[in-house]
Order: sequence, then C-alpha cells, then structure tokens
Amino acid sequence: MATDPLPTVASTPVRTALRLAHSRALADLGLDAIGRSRFGWRDRSIGSAVERAGSSYWLRVVWARSEWARSSWWVGNQDAMTITGVEKPRLIDARAWEEGPLVYRADLMSLLPGRVCAPTSVLERTPGLDETWWTALERNLDAVAATPTERTVLDSEIMRRRIGVFFGIDLDVDQDDWVASHGDLHWNNLHREPFAIADWESWGLAPRGYDPAFLLGHSLAVPHVADQIAR
Repeated sequence: MATDPLPTVASTPVRTALRLAHSRALADLGLDAIGRSRFGWRDRSIGSAVERAGSSYWLRVVWARSEWARSSWWVGNQDAMTITGVEKPRLIDARAWEEGPLVYRADLMSLLPGRVCAPTSVLERTPGLDETWWTALERNLDAVAATPTERTVLDSEIMRRRIGVFFGIDLDVDQDDWVASHGDLHWNNLHREPFAIADWESWGLAPRGYDPAFLLGHSLAVPHVADQIAR
C-alpha cells in the first residue's frame, strides 16, 4: 500500500486520531515502535515496524465506521492465514476496539524482509528485477488462485455496469471462472530481495487474470515491464 511518512505531512484530525490509536495498540500489545510510522492510502491506516522481546514485527492500525467494519476487508489479513505457498506476512495477534462511531483494528504481523519494488503504487522507472523474481511472482499468484474462499474482491453487478459505461458493452459477468486473487497487486505491495507480497486486506475472488491486469495498469509508464507482465 502506498504510504506517506508522518514527519513530512501536515496533521489532520484523522491523522491525530490514528496516532493515538497506534499508541494505544503499542501499549495493549506490549510493543515498542522502531523507525518511522507511515499513513496508508487516504489515511485509512497507520503502520510501523515494532519490537517486542528482541523480535521485530509490523503493526498496522486501521479505522472504519462501525457499519463498515463488518465487510470482508476488515478481516482480510486474518483470513489470508488460510493461503499457503505464498510469501506474505503472518498474522501474530489482532485487537479491535470502539471509540464513538468508529472502530479500530490493530493487526500485528511478521515483518517482511527485503524492500518494496517501488515507493509508490505506480511504477515510474525500471525496478531491475531478474527472472527469478518473475518466476516467484507467477508461482505465488498460482498458489493464491488455488485457495478456496467465499470472499470477493469485486461486486459482479458493479463490474458489469462499469464495463457498460467505459466500453459500451452489456457483458454477462460469469463468476464461475473467478479465482482467489490478491486484489491490490501494485508495486508498493511487492517486495524484492527476497520476493514477497504485502497487504492482504482486500483479497478474494475476482476474474481470472485480475491481478496481472491490475499490475499491468500500474506499469504502463515503463513499457518493457508492461510487456513482461503481458507475456
């Protein structure tokens, strides 16, 4: 997930609330923050590397209105524990609490080694990935697709309407060939040295090929990488 470092942005009420929620999660889970905390996409979350008893982890705290917290994305990282054969974070612990009309959830996860492939979701220059990385990507996506689940990334009716709006086609969206997908496969969620995939909040069933298509859309500024994904 694309992030903003805390020290370089102005404070807002949402970010102030997230900082407080992050501090509460640190205390509740007996953790010490290490390094910089970062805000997630549209300030929906805050995360940082943390330490406990000499071991390092990643702590992510997300907020939602109580009526939204019943959606599948709310427990995405927890449900992703059923996926095997994929290099991804492990959920260590989770806590949730209410504050007025809002609900907060803290997920303590294993800290991925290596580094992200790009600082933002959209690729702006060549990441210099070797064939071993591309093979790992294909192998991991195959393992995700083989995972049985009832979660969904997309609503088929919304997808049908969008196809009609953008392409003028009234297409019957058949979910029989949908497979489990990451759902948010962009370059800031992909790691290298070693390979890994982060951020499993929104994974679930999607049309076959959705993940490569999503990554392709985030790679068009670097044509040879887009060609590699297309192949």
